[in-house]
Amino acid sequence: MAYNMTQTHLAPMTKLVHSRVYAQALTLGCLAVSAGAEWWDAENNSRVEESDPYGYKAPVKAKGTH
Repeated sequence: MAYNMTQTHLAPMTKLVHSRVYAQALTLGCLAVSAGAEWWDAENNSRVEESDPYGYKAPVKAKGTH
């Protein structure tokens, strides 16, 4: 993006469009890396559901109650 801003022959609107395209490409790249990390995590079984401290645990009824 910095190189794009130094080009004097480009109109400001063209520079803006190029910046938005670069931002979208960066966003898609981050999503692809995140999806790859999730896939790798699922394939390698590196997470065990029982040891997840943030998982939902149903409340246990106390003995002697209905």
